[in-house]
Amino acid sequence: MPRNSQRTIGDFPDVSRTLFSSLFSLWYMSKAIIETEGVAITYNEGKSNEFKALRNMSVEIMAREYIIFFGPSGCGKSTLLYSIFGVLPPSMGKVYVKGDSVYDYEPMELVEFQRHTMGIMYQQFNLIASITVLDNVALPLIFAGIPPAKRERRAMELLERFGIAHVAHKRPTDLSGGQQQRVSVARSLVSDPEILIADEPVGNLDSISSKAVMDTLDEINERDRKTILLVTHDAKHLPYAHRVFYLKDGRMDRIVANPE
Repeated sequence: MPRNSQRTIGDFPDVSRTLFSSLFSLWYMSKAIIETEGVAITYNEGKSNEFKALRNMSVEIMAREYIIFFGPSGCGKSTLLYSIFGVLPPSMGKVYVKGDSVYDYEPMELVEFQRHTMGIMYQQFNLIASITVLDNVALPLIFAGIPPAKRERRAMELLERFGIAHVAHKRPTDLSGGQQQRVSVARSLVSDPEILIADEPVGNLDSISSKAVMDTLDEINERDRKTILLVTHDAKHLPYAHRVFYLKDGRMDRIVANPE
């Protein structure tokens, strides 16, 4: 081709796709997926046992970030997590997820929002003992009206990914704690949510199982590009996060970015 001929980015389809993907990723990650504005939560307000769980909490969390809420028991970290999840309305302030004010939703709208936008992991696993592992993972898809074959296929894919497909037809009580938490991880991802929240997910696990679950969450953030919010009081988990939110007495004490 002559030197003076003009070429456009369309002449380089592979380059243009890569460039567009990179620019889109940068743009998306620069957007706050979660914001709280002056959120306060007070229990038993006006009574002798009034307790201020959160005080003037304003945070901004970007898409695809891995955030850890860290602090001692009673500092407000789980309260903040569940307020963002949409189950703990603030006494004051606003919670925005993907630009929408969460507590302005009608009840069924909130259910749909939670089903499609957020997955959740608990410290106690919260698996149903009377049904199989496979059915536990597929359960959110049942409520979403997904046909049986499709939901079982999706659930099995996740069980295979996390190395527990061989226990698919067992009951949760037949599994170790580490296996049960991996089932919980699979269930939290079955609806392909953008945000995964985890409340002390390894609090009941031994050190080996704990590391395996934390490594899995790290992989989900890196590979699946999920935004992760994790609550812990264990300092050895802090290096997993992009940023650590230190809470104290219901307030944001400081925010520290990990150098890596």
